[in-house]
Amino acid sequence: MPLAKVPAGSYVTIDSFDFAPELRLRCQNLGIMAGERIAVLNNRKPCPLVIGAAGARLMLGRELAGRLCVTPIGCA
Repeated sequence: MPLAKVPAGSYVTIDSFDFAPELRLRCQNLGIMAGERIAVLNNRKPCPLVIGAAGARLMLGRELAGRLCVTPIGCA
């Protein structure tokens, strides 16, 4: 399921992402990598998604969030 479709208040595990190598490296440096658990803090359209990852809050554009495949693991 794409991260862009996950409701706010949910926790997910990142399965995979379809990014160019340089963007994949940037995401990994920010704590966004396969197997990581993240929280979806805000998912109001048309705004960017706000996620909690690696102890920080990050904003992701909708296109980027649509390319992250995740598995829901629960709600806050």
